[in-house]
Amino acid sequence: REGGSIPIIQDMKEILGADSLMLGLALPDCQIHAPNENYSVENFQKGIEMSRELFEGTFQNLRLHERRKKRLYSRNYRGRYC
Repeated sequence: REGGSIPIIQDMKEILGADSLMLGLALPDCQIHAPNENYSVENFQKGIEMSRELFEGTFQNLRLHERRKKRLYSRNYRGRYC
């Protein structure tokens, strides 16, 4: 684990009411904040792929949650008038 704190994260949690996920994609040899800082195209491409998989997984879980909620609602209120 490397890196420092990001002060705005606490503000985002307080304002939005949601946690943040911070993912470091640079490697120690990227020499972050140094005069010869670098970031490889391969790491950039892997970051794009990771983001895509993360978003797809998140949206699949949301759709699954919505389907379960609808099933539970229909099971609990079947034949009842609201």
